[in-house]
Amino acid sequence: MDRLTPIEDLKQLNHKQNYIRFKFIGLCFSSPESVRYRYKLHDFDTTWKETSESSISFPYLPSGKYRFAVKAINNDGIESSQPAEVYFEILPPFWKTWWFQLLILTAAISLPSLFFIWRSRRAREKTELRAKNQQLVMAQRMELMGNLAAGTVHDLKNLLSIILGYTRVVSRKFAPSDPEHEHVETIRSTASTAVQMSK
Repeated sequence: MDRLTPIEDLKQLNHKQNYIRFKFIGLCFSSPESVRYRYKLHDFDTTWKETSESSISFPYLPSGKYRFAVKAINNDGIESSQPAEVYFEILPPFWKTWWFQLLILTAAISLPSLFFIWRSRRAREKTELRAKNQQLVMAQRMELMGNLAAGTVHDLKNLLSIILGYTRVVSRKFAPSDPEHEHVETIRSTASTAVQMSK
């Protein structure tokens, strides 16, 4: 922490306030300079430690819940019966909280799935567009073929009409008993059938 906060005010600290300093004093009227202290930061220290200083610092504590306990020992070696205790908690940074890690995990699971769904949808849209384009091309081809066929049939009818007209003229030149007349009638009959079929 940038500044020292009185320990009475400490309950929860953010992750940047992880430099903790405790100041304490034990009363001994006969020899105040000989007072020693035993202290322990539970869940951090494994054993009680002794010091003759009236303050102790814990730099860069990791996030977690702590209990600091201190006892005074006078010049006769008599230890205070109950330790003075302070409870405090250093909160983790937001990127180490369970909700942020759950959010990251959810994003890590969801993003590939969303990407797969988006990619599948794009592929399906491309396939559908390709199929529609093919249908449009086929429809245009069929329309073109229909137009060509209609034009061809129309031209064929015109040609057959001319043939029919000339067969009438030629058949008048031959007598019905003449074999040539029969050939001309065959031509006329065939042309007439072709005209009927092209309707």
